[in-house]
Amino acid sequence: RDVARLQAQQDIPLLLRCTLPKQAVQEDAPWLKALEEALRDVSKGHHLAAAEKLKNLTADAPNEPLPLQWLAEVQTSLADRQGEIESLRRLAALDIPWDDAVEAEARAMLISDDALGDGVDTLRIVWNVEDSEELQTAIRLDPRTFVLPNPPSESDDDDPPPRLTFVLLDRPTPGKDDEITPANLASPRAQGLLFGKRTDRDARLEVSGFLADHRSEIESQVAELVGGALGKIAEQEVIGRTSRSIDLIETEFTRPDVADPNALREAIGQFTREAVLDRWPEIALGALGGRTPRDVADSNPDKAQLRKLAAVVMTLQSLVESAAERELFE
Repeated sequence: RDVARLQAQQDIPLLLRCTLPKQAVQEDAPWLKALEEALRDVSKGHHLAAAEKLKNLTADAPNEPLPLQWLAEVQTSLADRQGEIESLRRLAALDIPWDDAVEAEARAMLISDDALGDGVDTLRIVWNVEDSEELQTAIRLDPRTFVLPNPPSESDDDDPPPRLTFVLLDRPTPGKDDEITPANLASPRAQGLLFGKRTDRDARLEVSGFLADHRSEIESQVAELVGGALGKIAEQEVIGRTSRSIDLIETEFTRPDVADPNALREAIGQFTREAVLDRWPEIALGALGGRTPRDVADSNPDKAQLRKLAAVVMTLQSLVESAAERELFE
Protein backbone atom coordinates (compact mmCIF):
# COMPACT_ATOMS: atom_id res chain seq x y z
CA ARG A 1 0.00 0.00 0.00
CA ASP A 2 2.84 2.41 0.83
CA VAL A 3 4.44 1.78 -2.57
CA ALA A 4 1.11 2.35 -4.35
CA ARG A 5 0.60 5.66 -2.54
CA LEU A 6 4.14 6.75 -3.43
CA GLN A 7 3.62 5.90 -7.10
CA ALA A 8 0.38 7.88 -7.17
CA GLN A 9 1.90 11.12 -5.87
CA GLN A 10 2.60 13.17 -8.98
CA ASP A 11 4.75 15.74 -7.17
CA ILE A 12 7.32 13.05 -6.33
CA PRO A 13 9.95 12.57 -9.07
CA LEU A 14 9.39 9.46 -11.15
CA LEU A 15 12.82 8.17 -10.15
CA LEU A 16 11.61 7.89 -6.53
CA ARG A 17 8.35 6.23 -7.50
CA CYS A 18 10.19 3.22 -8.88
CA THR A 19 12.40 0.73 -7.08
CA LEU A 20 15.88 -0.15 -8.23
CA PRO A 21 16.11 -3.46 -10.11
CA LYS A 22 17.32 -6.11 -7.69
CA GLN A 23 20.90 -7.26 -8.19
CA ALA A 24 21.56 -10.90 -9.01
CA VAL A 25 22.75 -13.25 -6.29
CA GLN A 26 24.22 -16.76 -6.27
CA GLU A 27 21.88 -19.35 -4.82
CA ASP A 28 24.59 -20.70 -2.51
CA ALA A 29 25.63 -17.31 -1.13
CA PRO A 30 26.57 -17.85 2.55
CA TRP A 31 24.59 -14.81 3.68
CA LEU A 32 21.39 -15.66 1.77
CA LYS A 33 19.74 -17.39 4.75
CA ALA A 34 20.26 -14.26 6.89
CA LEU A 35 18.70 -12.13 4.12
CA GLU A 36 15.67 -14.41 3.90
CA GLU A 37 15.19 -14.14 7.65
CA ALA A 38 15.25 -10.36 7.45
CA LEU A 39 12.76 -10.39 4.58
CA ARG A 40 10.36 -12.52 6.60
CA ASP A 41 10.32 -9.69 9.14
CA VAL A 42 9.58 -7.27 6.28
CA SER A 43 6.64 -9.40 5.12
CA LYS A 44 5.22 -9.31 8.66
CA GLY A 45 5.62 -5.53 8.90
CA HIS A 46 8.42 -5.79 11.46
CA HIS A 47 10.57 -3.17 9.74
CA LEU A 48 12.66 -2.16 12.75
CA ALA A 49 13.74 -5.74 13.34
CA ALA A 50 14.39 -6.21 9.63
CA ALA A 51 16.49 -3.05 9.46
CA GLU A 52 18.67 -4.21 12.35
CA LYS A 53 19.26 -7.60 10.73
CA LEU A 54 20.03 -6.01 7.37
CA LYS A 55 22.50 -3.57 8.96
CA ASN A 56 24.33 -6.49 10.53
CA LEU A 57 24.27 -8.35 7.23
CA THR A 58 25.66 -5.42 5.24
CA ALA A 59 28.44 -5.08 7.80
CA ASP A 60 29.31 -8.78 7.47
CA ALA A 61 29.02 -8.74 3.65
CA PRO A 62 29.96 -5.14 2.73
CA ASN A 63 30.54 -5.84 -0.97
CA GLU A 64 27.19 -7.50 -1.62
CA PRO A 65 24.66 -5.16 -3.28
CA LEU A 66 21.38 -7.03 -2.66
CA PRO A 67 21.34 -6.68 1.15
CA LEU A 68 22.10 -2.95 0.74
CA GLN A 69 19.19 -2.56 -1.67
CA TRP A 70 16.80 -4.20 0.78
CA LEU A 71 18.19 -2.12 3.64
CA ALA A 72 17.56 1.08 1.67
CA GLU A 73 13.97 0.01 0.95
CA VAL A 74 13.30 -0.81 4.59
CA GLN A 75 14.81 2.52 5.61
CA THR A 76 12.37 4.19 3.22
CA SER A 77 9.48 2.54 5.08
CA LEU A 78 10.95 3.72 8.40
CA ALA A 79 11.45 7.29 7.10
CA ASP A 80 15.13 6.87 7.98
CA ARG A 81 16.27 9.28 5.31
CA GLN A 82 19.88 9.64 6.41
CA GLY A 83 20.23 5.90 6.70
CA GLU A 84 18.75 5.43 3.24
CA ILE A 85 21.12 8.01 1.74
CA GLU A 86 24.10 6.23 3.25
CA SER A 87 22.90 2.82 1.99
CA LEU A 88 22.29 4.12 -1.53
CA ARG A 89 25.71 5.74 -1.73
CA ARG A 90 27.39 2.57 -0.49
CA LEU A 91 25.43 0.65 -3.11
CA ALA A 92 26.46 3.04 -5.89
CA ALA A 93 30.13 2.52 -5.07
CA LEU A 94 29.92 -1.26 -5.44
CA ASP A 95 30.64 -3.29 -8.57
CA ILE A 96 27.15 -3.12 -10.06
CA PRO A 97 25.94 -2.16 -13.56
CA TRP A 98 26.74 1.45 -14.42
CA ASP A 99 23.12 2.55 -14.93
CA ASP A 100 22.11 1.08 -11.56
CA ALA A 101 25.02 2.82 -9.82
CA VAL A 102 24.11 6.18 -11.32
CA GLU A 103 20.46 5.72 -10.38
CA ALA A 104 21.34 4.80 -6.78
CA GLU A 105 23.51 7.92 -6.51
CA ALA A 106 20.76 10.08 -8.00
CA ARG A 107 18.14 8.67 -5.61
CA ALA A 108 20.42 9.55 -2.69
CA MET A 109 20.63 13.12 -4.00
CA LEU A 110 16.89 13.44 -4.53
CA ILE A 111 15.97 12.50 -0.96
CA SER A 112 18.53 14.82 0.61
CA ASP A 113 17.62 18.29 1.88
CA ASP A 114 19.61 19.97 -0.89
CA ALA A 115 19.62 17.60 -3.86
CA LEU A 116 22.30 19.32 -5.93
CA GLY A 117 24.01 21.24 -3.17
CA ASP A 118 23.08 24.56 -4.77
CA GLY A 119 20.41 25.74 -2.36
CA VAL A 120 19.89 29.47 -1.86
CA ASP A 121 17.59 31.34 0.54
CA THR A 122 14.60 33.32 -0.66
CA LEU A 123 13.96 36.55 1.23
CA ARG A 124 11.29 38.98 2.31
CA ILE A 125 12.17 42.59 3.17
CA VAL A 126 9.87 45.37 4.36
CA TRP A 127 10.88 49.04 4.15
CA ASN A 128 9.20 52.00 5.77
CA VAL A 129 8.00 54.50 3.17
CA GLU A 130 7.59 58.25 3.61
CA ASP A 131 5.24 59.00 0.71
CA SER A 132 3.16 56.04 -0.40
CA GLU A 133 1.15 58.09 -2.92
CA GLU A 134 4.27 59.16 -4.78
CA LEU A 135 5.69 55.64 -4.68
CA GLN A 136 2.42 54.19 -5.98
CA THR A 137 2.64 56.48 -9.01
CA ALA A 138 6.31 55.58 -9.56
CA ILE A 139 5.51 51.86 -9.46
CA ARG A 140 2.72 52.22 -12.00
CA LEU A 141 4.91 54.19 -14.40
CA ASP A 142 8.09 52.14 -14.11
CA PRO A 143 8.67 49.85 -17.13
CA ARG A 144 10.20 47.18 -14.89
CA THR A 145 7.04 46.64 -12.85
CA PHE A 146 3.85 44.77 -13.62
CA VAL A 147 0.87 45.85 -11.54
CA LEU A 148 -1.58 43.12 -10.53
CA PRO A 149 -5.20 43.47 -9.47
CA ASN A 150 -5.43 43.33 -5.69
CA PRO A 151 -7.20 40.13 -4.60
CA PRO A 152 -10.47 40.50 -2.65
CA SER A 153 -9.67 41.10 1.01
CA GLU A 154 -11.18 39.01 3.77
CA SER A 155 -9.50 41.02 6.52
CA ASP A 156 -11.19 43.49 8.85
CA ASP A 157 -10.55 47.23 9.09
CA ASP A 158 -7.69 46.67 11.53
CA ASP A 159 -5.69 44.95 8.80
CA PRO A 160 -6.36 46.77 5.51
CA PRO A 161 -5.28 45.23 2.21
CA PRO A 162 -2.31 46.59 0.23
CA ARG A 163 -2.85 49.63 -1.91
CA LEU A 164 -0.89 48.06 -4.70
CA THR A 165 0.21 44.56 -5.62
CA PHE A 166 2.90 44.29 -8.27
CA VAL A 167 5.78 42.25 -9.67
CA LEU A 168 9.34 43.48 -10.06
CA LEU A 169 10.77 42.50 -13.45
CA ASP A 170 14.44 42.17 -14.35
CA ARG A 171 13.93 44.38 -17.43
CA PRO A 172 11.12 46.13 -19.32
CA THR A 173 8.65 43.90 -21.13
CA PRO A 174 9.21 44.00 -24.93
CA GLY A 175 6.79 46.13 -26.90
CA LYS A 176 4.46 44.76 -29.54
CA ASP A 177 6.75 45.79 -32.39
CA ASP A 178 10.04 44.82 -30.71
CA GLU A 179 12.03 41.86 -31.96
CA ILE A 180 11.73 39.07 -29.40
CA THR A 181 14.99 37.39 -28.38
CA PRO A 182 16.15 35.44 -25.31
CA ALA A 183 18.11 38.55 -24.26
CA ASN A 184 15.11 40.88 -23.95
CA LEU A 185 12.56 38.55 -22.35
CA ALA A 186 11.35 40.02 -19.06
CA SER A 187 11.37 37.76 -16.02
CA PRO A 188 9.67 38.32 -12.64
CA ARG A 189 12.18 38.85 -9.82
CA ALA A 190 9.97 39.37 -6.80
CA GLN A 191 6.47 40.26 -5.64
CA GLY A 192 5.77 43.64 -4.11
CA LEU A 193 3.05 44.93 -1.80
CA LEU A 194 2.58 48.62 -0.99
CA PHE A 195 0.65 49.46 2.19
CA GLY A 196 -0.57 52.91 3.12
CA LYS A 197 0.14 54.79 6.35
CA ARG A 198 -1.85 53.88 9.45
CA THR A 199 -2.27 55.58 12.78
CA ASP A 200 0.15 53.23 14.49
CA ARG A 201 2.39 52.35 11.57
CA ASP A 202 4.24 54.03 8.71
CA ALA A 203 3.47 53.27 5.12
CA ARG A 204 5.55 50.30 4.03
CA LEU A 205 6.78 48.48 0.97
CA GLU A 206 7.10 44.69 1.15
CA VAL A 207 9.16 42.80 -1.43
CA SER A 208 9.39 39.01 -1.21
CA GLY A 209 10.26 35.79 -2.99
CA PHE A 210 13.63 36.84 -4.40
CA LEU A 211 16.90 34.94 -4.17
CA ALA A 212 19.45 36.09 -1.59
CA ASP A 213 21.91 36.18 -4.51
CA HIS A 214 19.84 38.98 -6.02
CA ARG A 215 19.46 41.12 -2.91
CA SER A 216 21.73 43.94 -4.05
CA GLU A 217 19.95 44.20 -7.42
CA ILE A 218 16.55 44.21 -5.72
CA GLU A 219 17.60 46.93 -3.28
CA SER A 220 18.95 49.05 -6.15
CA GLN A 221 15.74 48.61 -8.12
CA VAL A 222 13.60 49.51 -5.11
CA ALA A 223 15.79 52.57 -4.42
CA GLU A 224 15.15 53.76 -7.98
CA LEU A 225 11.41 53.44 -7.41
CA VAL A 226 11.61 55.35 -4.16
CA GLY A 227 13.61 58.05 -5.87
CA GLY A 228 16.68 57.94 -3.65
CA ALA A 229 17.84 56.37 -0.44
CA LEU A 230 15.69 53.62 0.96
CA GLY A 231 13.92 54.10 4.24
CA LYS A 232 14.65 52.03 7.30
CA ILE A 233 14.19 48.27 6.96
CA ALA A 234 11.28 47.40 9.21
CA GLU A 235 11.42 43.62 8.75
CA GLN A 236 13.53 41.03 6.96
CA GLU A 237 13.37 37.25 6.99
CA VAL A 238 14.21 34.09 5.12
CA ILE A 239 10.94 32.68 3.78
CA GLY A 240 12.15 29.65 1.86
CA ARG A 241 14.93 27.97 -0.01
CA THR A 242 15.30 26.96 -3.63
CA SER A 243 17.79 25.48 -6.06
CA ARG A 244 19.89 27.80 -8.21
CA SER A 245 19.73 25.22 -10.99
CA ILE A 246 15.93 24.99 -10.95
CA ASP A 247 15.59 28.76 -10.66
CA LEU A 248 17.72 29.14 -13.79
CA ILE A 249 16.11 26.45 -15.93
CA GLU A 250 12.51 27.12 -14.92
CA THR A 251 12.72 30.89 -15.30
CA GLU A 252 9.28 32.33 -16.00
CA PHE A 253 8.59 35.25 -18.31
CA THR A 254 5.91 37.86 -18.76
CA ARG A 255 3.76 37.24 -21.80
CA PRO A 256 3.91 40.46 -23.84
CA ASP A 257 1.38 41.32 -26.53
CA VAL A 258 3.58 40.60 -29.52
CA ALA A 259 2.89 40.55 -33.24
CA ASP A 260 4.36 37.06 -33.66
CA PRO A 261 3.49 34.59 -30.85
CA ASN A 262 5.63 31.94 -32.54
CA ALA A 263 8.68 34.18 -32.16
CA LEU A 264 7.94 34.46 -28.43
CA ARG A 265 7.69 30.68 -28.03
CA GLU A 266 10.91 30.23 -29.97
CA ALA A 267 12.73 32.81 -27.83
CA ILE A 268 11.59 31.10 -24.62
CA GLY A 269 12.64 27.72 -25.99
CA GLN A 270 16.03 29.09 -27.00
CA PHE A 271 16.50 30.64 -23.55
CA THR A 272 15.80 27.27 -21.92
CA ARG A 273 18.19 25.44 -24.23
CA GLU A 274 20.94 27.94 -23.48
CA ALA A 275 20.20 27.74 -19.75
CA VAL A 276 20.55 23.95 -19.73
CA LEU A 277 23.43 23.55 -22.16
CA ASP A 278 25.50 26.70 -21.58
CA ARG A 279 24.78 28.37 -18.23
CA TRP A 280 23.84 25.49 -15.94
CA PRO A 281 27.20 23.68 -16.43
CA GLU A 282 28.87 26.74 -14.88
CA ILE A 283 26.98 26.53 -11.55
CA ALA A 284 29.05 25.25 -8.62
CA LEU A 285 27.29 22.29 -6.98
CA GLY A 286 27.82 20.89 -3.51
CA ALA A 287 26.93 17.46 -4.93
CA LEU A 288 30.15 17.74 -6.95
CA GLY A 289 32.24 18.96 -4.06
CA GLY A 290 31.72 22.62 -4.94
CA ARG A 291 32.87 22.16 -8.54
CA THR A 292 30.88 22.97 -11.66
CA PRO A 293 29.64 20.24 -14.00
CA ARG A 294 31.83 21.62 -16.77
CA ASP A 295 34.91 21.59 -14.56
CA VAL A 296 34.34 17.95 -13.62
CA ALA A 297 33.65 16.92 -17.22
CA ASP A 298 36.80 18.66 -18.48
CA SER A 299 39.14 17.30 -15.79
CA ASN A 300 39.48 13.66 -16.93
CA PRO A 301 37.23 12.42 -14.07
CA ASP A 302 37.71 9.03 -12.48
CA LYS A 303 34.86 6.52 -12.27
CA ALA A 304 33.49 7.88 -8.97
CA GLN A 305 33.51 11.50 -10.22
CA LEU A 306 31.92 10.50 -13.50
CA ARG A 307 29.21 8.60 -11.62
CA LYS A 308 28.48 11.68 -9.50
CA LEU A 309 28.32 13.87 -12.60
CA ALA A 310 25.93 11.48 -14.35
CA ALA A 311 23.79 11.32 -11.19
CA VAL A 312 23.67 15.11 -10.99
CA VAL A 313 22.32 15.27 -14.54
CA MET A 314 19.76 12.54 -13.78
CA THR A 315 18.72 14.35 -10.60
CA LEU A 316 18.22 17.67 -12.36
CA GLN A 317 16.27 15.95 -15.12
CA SER A 318 14.00 14.45 -12.45
CA LEU A 319 13.44 17.81 -10.75
CA VAL A 320 12.48 19.97 -13.73
CA GLU A 321 8.75 20.09 -14.35
CA SER A 322 8.44 20.46 -18.11
CA ALA A 323 8.73 17.46 -20.43
CA ALA A 324 10.40 19.71 -23.02
CA GLU A 325 13.01 20.73 -20.44
CA ARG A 326 13.65 17.10 -19.47
CA GLU A 327 14.28 16.18 -23.11
CA LEU A 328 17.24 18.58 -23.20
CA PHE A 329 19.14 16.22 -20.88
CA GLU A 330 18.81 13.22 -23.19
